[in-house]
Amino acid sequence: MPLKKAVHEESKTTKSSENESPGNPSNTQKLKKPPSAYILFTKDKRAEVKTANPQIKNKDILSELGKMWNAATEEVKAQYSRLAEAEKEKYQKLLAELGEDTKPGKRKDASDSDNDNKKRKATNQKAKCKSN
Repeated sequence: MPLKKAVHEESKTTKSSENESPGNPSNTQKLKKPPSAYILFTKDKRAEVKTANPQIKNKDILSELGKMWNAATEEVKAQYSRLAEAEKEKYQKLLAELGEDTKPGKRKDASDSDNDNKKRKATNQKAKCKSN
C-alpha cells in the first residue's frame, strides 16, 4: 500500500512545473483570486480542530470551523479581514503588473464567441423560415 502512495505522490510532482504555479506571473490562467477572511481563518484553525478531534470527518470539521467563526469576536474577524485585504492588494498589484482585467475568471474572448453563436442561431432560424 505505501508503494502506491509513493507512486501517486511522485506523479503529482512530475505534473506540475515552475511555469504552472499560481504565483508565477507568466501564467495568468492559474492565478487564483485572494482568499477571504473566513478562508484564512479556516486555514489557521483547521489543524487545531483536527488535533482536538482526530476521528472527526471533514464535513464535521467544516461545521465546527463555521461555529468557531460565528462565535469569534469582532477583533478576531477584523484581524483576518486585514489579512484578507492585504492578500487582495497583492493580487490587484500583480494583476496591474500583468496588465490583466481586475476580475478573475473572465475570458477576454468569451463575449465574442457568445455573440457569434447568437448570430449563427439567428441566421439558421431565418434560413429555416425561408425554406418552409
